[in-house]
Amino acid sequence: MSGHGRPRARSTARRVAAALLAVAAVSACAADGPTELENAAAAQLSGDPVPYEVRVSGNVDEELQAFLESVSEAKADEGDPPRSFLALRRRGRTDADRLKQALASKGYYDGAVVADVTAAPGRPDTDLALVQFEVTTGPAYRFAALQIDVQAPDDGYVPPSLDGLGLVRGETAAAETVLTAEQSLLERALDGGRARAALGERETIIDRDTKTMDVTLRIAPGPVVELAAPTFTGDDSVDPAYLASYAKWEAGETYNPDLIRDMRRDLVGTQLFTSATVELADEPGPDGRVPVIISLDKRARRTVSAGVRYQTDGGPGGSVSWEHRNLFGAGERFRISADADLLRQFFGADLRKPNILGRDSALLADASIERQDTDAFKSNSATAGVGLEYSFSTVLNATLGLRYRASDVDDNVTGREQFDLLSVPAVLRYDGTDSLLNPQHGARLSGEFTPFWDVRKTDLQFNRMLVEGSTYLKVSRAPNVVLAFRAAYGSIFGADTLSIPATERFYAGGGGSIRGIPYQRASPLDANGDPIGGRSLIEFSTEIRYDFTETIGAVAFVDGGAAFDQPVADFEDDLRFGTGVGLRYYTPVGPLRADVAVPVDRRSGDDAFQLYISLGQAF
Repeated sequence: MSGHGRPRARSTARRVAAALLAVAAVSACAADGPTELENAAAAQLSGDPVPYEVRVSGNVDEELQAFLESVSEAKADEGDPPRSFLALRRRGRTDADRLKQALASKGYYDGAVVADVTAAPGRPDTDLALVQFEVTTGPAYRFAALQIDVQAPDDGYVPPSLDGLGLVRGETAAAETVLTAEQSLLERALDGGRARAALGERETIIDRDTKTMDVTLRIAPGPVVELAAPTFTGDDSVDPAYLASYAKWEAGETYNPDLIRDMRRDLVGTQLFTSATVELADEPGPDGRVPVIISLDKRARRTVSAGVRYQTDGGPGGSVSWEHRNLFGAGERFRISADADLLRQFFGADLRKPNILGRDSALLADASIERQDTDAFKSNSATAGVGLEYSFSTVLNATLGLRYRASDVDDNVTGREQFDLLSVPAVLRYDGTDSLLNPQHGARLSGEFTPFWDVRKTDLQFNRMLVEGSTYLKVSRAPNVVLAFRAAYGSIFGADTLSIPATERFYAGGGGSIRGIPYQRASPLDANGDPIGGRSLIEFSTEIRYDFTETIGAVAFVDGGAAFDQPVADFEDDLRFGTGVGLRYYTPVGPLRADVAVPVDRRSGDDAFQLYISLGQAF
């Protein structure tokens, strides 16, 4: 009899986390000496890769087979074959132990896995070697006695029910279920304000006669903790009041791990710190509240960045910027930037002051001068604006602003005119993607509505609306394949086309619009074939992104759309399409892209192809 009063056939299982997890590390099996057949195969194939395929067979259903294949390292490494048949044999035998552990993680503690490795010469139907795992699951063990042992209980702590944790007598005794229940037990204690809750040693006992498992989970819940206001260390260059504004709790509130996590995330999100470590004092203060100490790791406050690009229409171009992220000591972000190519030259400065009306708001201010010289118009302008930004969540924010733009515009149709435009832009943005420059999944959506008034020509008033979205779908991980889609629709109403400044009309065509179509030329044209611009816009793009390696990828794409004279697209003019391919080189700061595109149904005046080189995906 064991110490638990069980028959000898019963044995205490190794800890579930170590022994039953399918992903646990396994010691390699010592291979037996090679047979003469294996020596011959090794001599034939030694030094050359031995391509192979993995098959899982036996009394397994489709779900269990898929799980075992996902755990198999031999399966994952099919694209990296070993250099000899003997190495392949060792790979299969090592993986057999791993799959046996995987069976145990699903409750099959008597399971067996045998690896049979067959050389390619013995398979006339294929030139691949075969690694076949023959699986015998045995019976699935079931949960029997289940309990939660509360260690050093105090202040009336009552653990959650076993059923609520997912542990049900008679259900399959899968390791995943035990580990999930244990983690949930701890999380519920933490969510209840017990900041010092800790798990004890888990006990699992399997009975091979009855094919059952007994489970005891242990927890020391500790007391409910009331938090004091946070104190900060590690950086005295930031206003303490600004740092305190990121606190997610009031002094005296009960501990909540979500509040701690959100504050740490928001502090790092200011880009002032590389990390923020939160610790609770060992003992409460005189008021019974536990001090919270946040250690900040200071990040460099000034950044200089630069970029270069090339486009067939715009020629060589580049940008440079200087940014200070703590200008006045309260996280104010000030940036000076310049951007230039053959079509546009820009110089501007902008300021973002966070927490202007609370921690979810920011004051925005900017000023710039700009010169444009395109086939549609030439212009010189100066712009200044202020705005209020409000973040509803980490992925959704809105901006309401007031802008003034003085411009001198030389339009090919209407000639030279001066405008003094006052506008009130309202923008709503959603970004649920995983990366700014190289998204793999998620979606983006933005909508902008802006009324304009010309204070010089009091009779000119119009409204501009633009909605744009993109979505990304990863369809394969090995190799990495992503489908990307983008669409945009715009409309201007309240004035006729030629009354609207040429700088505010819609144009289609070019690298950020319809690749393959020359810049602005998927738009209404005048008698000389120069773009006029329009009052409505439709654009859409589809890309297939395929990565050959971690640093090299390729894309194939089709772009389409047009600008129209009417405020609502009537499709009286044909849509223009461009198509092409591109290469991507992935750098630590984002993908370097080079796209070559050609117009579909090339018109007179269109180039045979367009070349675009820049940093970041096309969208």
